[in-house]
Amino acid sequence: MDASRCQTSVLELCDVLTPLKPKSVECSTSDKGIKVVKDRISSLPDYLLADILSFLPSKDAVVTSVLSKRWKGVFTLVTCLHFDDSPISHCLHRPHRIHSFPIFKIFVDNLLKQCCSTYLTTYRLHFGKGKFNRFECGESCFPNMSRSHLKSWISFPICHGVRELEIFARVRSPTVLPSALYRCKTLEVVDLERIHIFK
Repeated sequence: MDASRCQTSVLELCDVLTPLKPKSVECSTSDKGIKVVKDRISSLPDYLLADILSFLPSKDAVVTSVLSKRWKGVFTLVTCLHFDDSPISHCLHRPHRIHSFPIFKIFVDNLLKQCCSTYLTTYRLHFGKGKFNRFECGESCFPNMSRSHLKSWISFPICHGVRELEIFARVRSPTVLPSALYRCKTLEVVDLERIHIFK
């Protein structure tokens, strides 16, 4: 986001958050004679609403689409994506909601397909973070995901000019990071310490 747009966004946001005096609240009357208070937040431009939703976890940002027709597609414009499969535990000795992982994969796939942002400021991908006992746990205690599937999730932000990348992934099948990651010119922050590919 350039400086002029950022300044405009902040000014518009401050205007919205300024406490309203009773006389300044805009109302309209419906056909049935019911007073309707104008929703000032929904009247903001899409890019500003998307900036606000970018502060939320991706699953919460998507939920806003049910508020009204106005909000239906705003979540597709967010510039920050945060995917986390918690509290799913894949460990065979301490299993918890393992059946939910396929739903998590479908959610991530669908959101990445619908994402309309031309650039991403932040991309966080966390799964398989449960506690594992290195003496008891084997390959079967880790999330079951194909190499190509995981590679597509990691490649997505690189193709969208991501600036901050954070990945924590444990999977059954060993894989390598896309070579494009090392050539990405937009990256400013990369949390490599949290990239754990099971081997």
